[in-house]
Amino acid sequence: MRYLPCRQTNVSALTVLLTLVIVAFVALAATPATHAAPPPTSTPAPVDSSDPARIPIPRHWVSVDLSEQTLTAYEGRIAVHTFTVSTGDANHPTWKGRFRVDAKHETIDVIGDDYYFKDVPYFIQYYYGFAIHAAAWHDDFGAPVSHGCVNMKLEDAKWVYEFLSVGDVVYIHK
Repeated sequence: MRYLPCRQTNVSALTVLLTLVIVAFVALAATPATHAAPPPTSTPAPVDSSDPARIPIPRHWVSVDLSEQTLTAYEGRIAVHTFTVSTGDANHPTWKGRFRVDAKHETIDVIGDDYYFKDVPYFIQYYYGFAIHAAAWHDDFGAPVSHGCVNMKLEDAKWVYEFLSVGDVVYIHK
């Protein structure tokens, strides 16, 4: 008995190929925009626009200025509080871009290749392991000495922890 090529085999291969294309597209669409240029307005905003009056601004968001080593909390377009922070050093830079808070932990253990900090308070994760959090192990605020996170004094981190919610914007720029 001879077997003839089956059209179903071609349809299955096409189905697999289409599925792979869709999965790749969804993965790319879910990737956060990082390393984007800052918006063209005098007040940093979490979305680019050529018309500042049309920029949709979230209710609560924060702007981290890597050059100034500051974090400014905003309600809409109004700056309500600015803090001195410590961001990533030259070997462990803080990533620039627009992110959303994806998790908050009142305390969490922070573990890296060369460090372990137990019960780090006010941990606001905005991109995988990157977070805004209190850092009781140093007092070098105003200088970039972290491993990529945004370090804050305990009382400042508590204020930001209470201010931000999951889904709020974290905008990091120079």
